[in-house]
Amino acid sequence: MVPTETDDDLALLRSSLREFFAVHYRTSDLAECDPTSEYSGTVWKPLTEQLALSGLHIPEEYGGQGYGFEELGVALEESGRVLLRSPFFASTCLAANLLLNTADEPARRDYLPELAAGTLTATVTAGDSSGVWSAEPSDVIFDGAGGSGSLTGARALVLDGATADVLIVAARHVDGGRVLAAVERDTPGLVVEPLQTLDFSRPQAAVRFHRSHARRLDAPNPEDVLTRSYYQAVACLAAESAGAARACLDMAVAYAKQRIQFGKAIGGFQSIKHACADLLVEVELACSAAIAAMQAADTGDNLPTASAVAKSCVDETFLHVAETNIQIHGGIGFTWEHDAHLYLRRAASAAALLGDAAQHRCRLADRLSER
Repeated sequence: MVPTETDDDLALLRSSLREFFAVHYRTSDLAECDPTSEYSGTVWKPLTEQLALSGLHIPEEYGGQGYGFEELGVALEESGRVLLRSPFFASTCLAANLLLNTADEPARRDYLPELAAGTLTATVTAGDSSGVWSAEPSDVIFDGAGGSGSLTGARALVLDGATADVLIVAARHVDGGRVLAAVERDTPGLVVEPLQTLDFSRPQAAVRFHRSHARRLDAPNPEDVLTRSYYQAVACLAAESAGAARACLDMAVAYAKQRIQFGKAIGGFQSIKHACADLLVEVELACSAAIAAMQAADTGDNLPTASAVAKSCVDETFLHVAETNIQIHGGIGFTWEHDAHLYLRRAASAAALLGDAAQHRCRLADRLSER
């Protein structure tokens, strides 16, 4: 049974996460981390053991807490506020959702309990060598019959690809058609190369398969599974970016209140005051669009449209507020000593991930023209 949440419950979840991150995580540490290194184990273990965040929306029958996408949206907003570097997005928003959308009950029972507990991490790679999700035939080939086979090919820009215990791959069967397959991290023939990335908080890797043993997932219509999983992931990414955008706004306003020039706080100057007011309107609209997309992910109603609107709106808002935050901070905002550049890096990477604003507006236009 799915728990019923109230606004007070969501507020409690939000405050609990905010308190947790204040104790266990420092965004500023990202500036000194190696972009190719593994995620921070110091935050992942308490995050999964104390808050069970990795299993928040996984059904109780698979070891999760059984909540919905609305609660997951709150968690994503709070993780976005601090630019959380962890497998949370890849494991929960990509891999777990895709497994839940398949018809493979044995695979769900094998993987989801450990994903919910945080003892196993996973990611998804779907599309071409550029890392863009696509329903077109893939450049990774699956050869085999029944429930097992082998994969051959390569993929780039795989989220948490260097650390994931399981990679779920959208591939093309050697005889034609799409296949979804799971590959264990220690499988012979699997080569993983961590990549240098602009966004320190979002590790990515290039992966190569050379006759790597893979488990074929039971998905009678892989295109439908990929499409639904994709729109859910887009909604999740929008929620995460909305949280980061609000953090940028809060950062800019706080600095404008304390920075003194000509004997008064710069927040009292008309140009700064109006800029912050405009940003507030943009952020509120973006957050509302993200919430609507997560609600659509919960119900399944109008999800493609809601996710496209949210992603295009949030992407542009996040980039704008991240840039303006640096400008309001002035000289310090352009230095490595301040966190502002970390949010701009995340804004740029989030804008490209899972399709940019222009691509989603094109999809939205196509859908509206069909009506």
